[in-house]
Amino acid sequence: MARNEQAPLVDGEPIDYSGLPENYREIMRLYFEGHCDPGTGWRAILSNDLNALLICDAETAVSLPKILIWLHNHAPSHAYGSVERVVDWMRRQGL
Repeated sequence: MARNEQAPLVDGEPIDYSGLPENYREIMRLYFEGHCDPGTGWRAILSNDLNALLICDAETAVSLPKILIWLHNHAPSHAYGSVERVVDWMRRQGL
């Protein structure tokens, strides 16, 4: 992120996507900022469902450790971690 750029706020807190592999930043931005459904594979990742390894493409599966570390360090904890949290987060769309 450029020095003068301010991280977008999610629930009033800044969220920095720079630690994510670049090709996943937009889908995570849409999920966290817009409460959009990220799709089956990403719902599995966000829900801590190990089936994500079977659903996701090979590139995403290889990137999974980086994605999980980024989630732990930067994502709002109430927006991932279980199916219920992910569904609740997506229901907040438009609020």
